[in-house]
Amino acid sequence: MEIVAQAVGLFAVTNIDDILILSLFFAQGAGHRRTARNITFGQYLGFAGILAVAVAAAFGATFLPDGGDNIGVYVPVFALLILAEIW
Repeated sequence: MEIVAQAVGLFAVTNIDDILILSLFFAQGAGHRRTARNITFGQYLGFAGILAVAVAAAFGATFLPDGGDNIGVYVPVFALLILAEIW
């Protein structure tokens, strides 16, 4: 039950953040033509992108072996080391 409460809290916080950022976008575009349409289209396009990445990651996760070490923990660490040229 604790995880559900955390999920609800995070969802609420991200929605508050989204409302504030959208308010700034609408305020900045006040008086310009097609502002609402462009902002709405951007919202849908961004959500579709996030959804596509999440679906691809979920599909890719089905190919991971059950049990054992979780390679997903090590990939970001090695990527960071490679990018930082420490490895």
